Amino acid sequence: MAAAAIRQAGAYYGRSLPRRAVLTVPSSDWKKLTKLPTFTNTDCVVLDLEDGVAESAKQQARENIFRYLNESASKINREICVRINAVSSKHINDDVKLLKDLSTSIDCLFVPKVDSVDDMKWLAGQLGVSVNFLLYNILLDMQWIQESLLLLSSCIFENYFC
Repeated sequence: MAAAAIRQAGAYYGRSLPRRAVLTVPSSDWKKLTKLPTFTNTDCVVLDLEDGVAESAKQQARENIFRYLNESASKINREICVRINAVSSKHINDDVKLLKDLSTSIDCLFVPKVDSVDDMKWLAGQLGVSVNFLLYNILLDMQWIQESLLLLSSCIFENYFC
């Protein structure tokens, strides 16, 4: 079931995670995927299926993600995300199949170019999860941003006026 393949936001770290440094890798390039464990200064690695992958290499990218996550995910000690193609693209069904077939978990699913709530409802239905489950990442990140802005504004206020 796909729900098992997507952990809740920040599950790897047990909290909402600020993504200060994100490394996006075109998943069609196996050599780059195998180098991921050597990049230790990132909070998150994004295995890209969308813009970073040529149209003719989409299937190879899916095969690489499947192989890499099943063989090497345990070597990456940071958040692992997969950026799928837009729901409106002709590639979405193949991306959903990949997510359902994964035997390992990912920490985050990046869904680009969402045009409407219906896009998220469709994707949630395909993955067998609730829309709230998919939106959990967004809400936690928004909460972290809001808390950070409040902290930052109080620091600026204290330093400027005190």
